[in-house]
Amino acid sequence: MKLNYNQSVDDIVAFNIHHLNHSKTGKKALMIQRLVGPIMFIVMFFVITMISDIPAWYWGISFAIAAVLWVIFYPKSVVKQVEKRVRKMIEEDDNKGLIGDRVVEISENGIDVTTDYSKVNHSWESVNKIEQDEKYIYIYQSSMSAVMIPKSIFDTDEDMENLLKTVEAFAGK
Repeated sequence: MKLNYNQSVDDIVAFNIHHLNHSKTGKKALMIQRLVGPIMFIVMFFVITMISDIPAWYWGISFAIAAVLWVIFYPKSVVKQVEKRVRKMIEEDDNKGLIGDRVVEISENGIDVTTDYSKVNHSWESVNKIEQDEKYIYIYQSSMSAVMIPKSIFDTDEDMENLLKTVEAFAGK
């Protein structure tokens, strides 16, 4: 099976966001960071009410609103930060082969990924998981790297399902 597509910066950003939201470490870090804000607001509430002449109910309402807003908007903020950092890292260096046309060949020998600058073979033994979201199929070789295949390159859902079945069969997943 041979797939041709162009990998863009947006594809790499999508992978990093997917990985952040689905890895154990990423989910744990997000949860901790999401809780740190409200805890800081609670501590600040007690400190400020001790040193301020303004009524505690005023500070309580203010900090409660701030804590709720933090919990609601913090995940979106993290996604924007990740997107900005990934784009900046890609732009700061010459990343030949990371972006651009690629050919992915899937056979009994593994997954061959060919760009204008490299050809890499991923053996089936190196595949440790297969994930997908609304737009991509991710074939992971390690906890942080995957072959990203955009679902938009398939003409039909059946073609995409055939790819998934083939990969799962060869990888034994």
